[in-house]
Amino acid sequence: MSLFGGLISLDRRNAFQMMLSQPLVVVTLLGCVFGQLEHAVWLGSLLQLLWMSSMLFGANVPENDTVASVVIAGTYFLFRPVTEISEPALICLVILMGVPFSSLGRRIDIKLDQKNLDLVNRADSAAVQAGPKGLFSLGIIGLTRAFIAHGLVIAMGLFGCLFAVHTIAPFLHASILEGLAVTGTYVIPALGLAVALTMLRKRRAMAVSAII
Repeated sequence: MSLFGGLISLDRRNAFQMMLSQPLVVVTLLGCVFGQLEHAVWLGSLLQLLWMSSMLFGANVPENDTVASVVIAGTYFLFRPVTEISEPALICLVILMGVPFSSLGRRIDIKLDQKNLDLVNRADSAAVQAGPKGLFSLGIIGLTRAFIAHGLVIAMGLFGCLFAVHTIAPFLHASILEGLAVTGTYVIPALGLAVALTMLRKRRAMAVSAII
């Protein structure tokens, strides 16, 4: 899981950039692996809406929705077959546990950017001294750093979330589970739609969205 997450995280900023790292895509891919495609599409859609405003542009470093999505989806797919918690309550629980890792992933991205500044300086020297081979090796170093850093964060997140959910799930009172179910059924989808609607700047687009 961490190897998959580390590789797919490269699609965000370091390589490829084929939109494979978007929550809807990455969660659906994981759902295919675990044989839970229908549940994966719903969970991926929720996460995509929640992080709809997390856009990469210029020097902006947004929340790392890819890391958080892999942690949330991995916890969900691994714990779902062994629990009797209702679907909406479980989705709400794993989202609440996994969301903080988007901020941790953002901090990792900032640290990687700072480290890559050193590679830029070395690239200037390599372009003069070592030629194309030297430049190629520096690119590999940058990709390897990102792969390892994101993979470790995802591994830590999965271990922590799975340990937490296994520990607290048996002690959750029925009223708490009911509250989580209501939140997962109504509040989280509504919040996701609200985030998505903030991206619409034109009144006509707002009207079309409301009609749809």
